[in-house]
Amino acid sequence: MAGVGDTIQTLKAGLMEIGDILVVNMADRPEVHKTVVELKSMQASSKTKSGWKVPIIETIATSGKGVDQLWEEIKKHKKLQESSDLLKRKRQDRYKNEVLEIVGRKVYTYALEQFNTLPQQDDPYQAADLILQKFKNNNMQNGNI
Repeated sequence: MAGVGDTIQTLKAGLMEIGDILVVNMADRPEVHKTVVELKSMQASSKTKSGWKVPIIETIATSGKGVDQLWEEIKKHKKLQESSDLLKRKRQDRYKNEVLEIVGRKVYTYALEQFNTLPQQDDPYQAADLILQKFKNNNMQNGNI
């Protein structure tokens, strides 16, 4: 299949941006070596904003091999996050995103409930504005705003 290799490379590159530590389990299998080599080649050209170089840890869960090294990397990363205020910022970002997601779901649910009560509109922006105005008026009357 033409182009599949490029897609896989793109997905793997995304791992380097998302993960703080990469764990390749079942490292005792011969085919795993190729994956580790590919990840290490991508690792060479990537660093996070904090300067953390994403480690690639090979483990064998059934024997426990590599688990101690993994634990050491986890402790190092936590220490880096705490010393650079990164952990606090990540928690604040996570909290903000969670609050906004909850608000979005609640407003969406309200909009669905109100949609059928609207007069027919040709302009979807006007319809959205009507729903939002109803939402605002309803919450102001109830003392929520």
